Amino acid sequence: MPKEPATAKSGRSKGVAKLVGWLLAAALFLALVIAVANYRFPDFFTPEFDDKIPGDALLATLIVMSDEMTERWLPNDVLYPTILLDNPQHYQMGELEVVRYGVRVLRDNLSRLRTTDRIDADADAAYTNFANDPERWVLPSAEVKFGTGLKHLRQFRDRLKKKQVNIYPRGDNLIELLNQLNSLLGGVCTRLSTIPSDYSEFLSEETAGDPYTEGERSVRVDASWFEIDDQFYFAQGVAYGMRQVMLAVRSDFTEILKTKKATELIDKIIHLLGHTQWEPPYMVMNGTPGGWIPWPNDAMMLNSRLQDARQKIQSLISMVEN
Repeated sequence: MPKEPATAKSGRSKGVAKLVGWLLAAALFLALVIAVANYRFPDFFTPEFDDKIPGDALLATLIVMSDEMTERWLPNDVLYPTILLDNPQHYQMGELEVVRYGVRVLRDNLSRLRTTDRIDADADAAYTNFANDPERWVLPSAEVKFGTGLKHLRQFRDRLKKKQVNIYPRGDNLIELLNQLNSLLGGVCTRLSTIPSDYSEFLSEETAGDPYTEGERSVRVDASWFEIDDQFYFAQGVAYGMRQVMLAVRSDFTEILKTKKATELIDKIIHLLGHTQWEPPYMVMNGTPGGWIPWPNDAMMLNSRLQDARQKIQSLISMVEN
């Protein structure tokens, strides 16, 4: 059998190499398109609701937020390239925390006339499903569980419109909701406060003032330099969700806010939370005051606005209580 000429072998090898090169280029281009399509953050929204139905604004808000999260949930992705999109992943985790807190108060307080009343089945199922592991990707995945929770929220809202269930916009329920959200915001601010240094020590609220726990008053919180952007975008997700919930509170609890002369204060809180949304031009900066190069400190700026909002929420709680 005659041997194949060397030039033919060389030509075939070059053809295979060229084909592999084109396939790799196409795969990289497709990955870039997928990454760009998924690297996005939600816009502020105004849900459609019936202001004559107490609690409908909050339910509509939780449903819209849950829907936009589950439509493109990223934190449980295990494949390239979306596994690398850690900024929108942590943003979604922040949104999820607000949804969880809101649904929990809906289940435990807002949908019950008394604490001895039976817990509503749809509210309970919604909370149980949203409480699942957000990074689970095997079936049932996080999206499946959150989708089931969303379905129960919609069922609860349908029953609310049919007057089969109620939401009670009382002062004590408003205080509970604000306390829960402010507790979440306090944790976020603590995490942001750890970023400027390798570690920080904070006074523990649980042990402060207790003479029997002198050695436990300080709590060490470690923060890796690689977590700067993670904490930043998680905090932004929380702030985004809280702004939307505060808008719903302004509608559902309008009579209480007017009676307590607190409408202007909640408007300031909404305004502050709205100014927490910005995208650093290149990366999340962590500048140090007095350094050789005047880098900005995005985490410090965000923390300052969130701390201001947290103080105003505490003032709002005091106004409703008195």
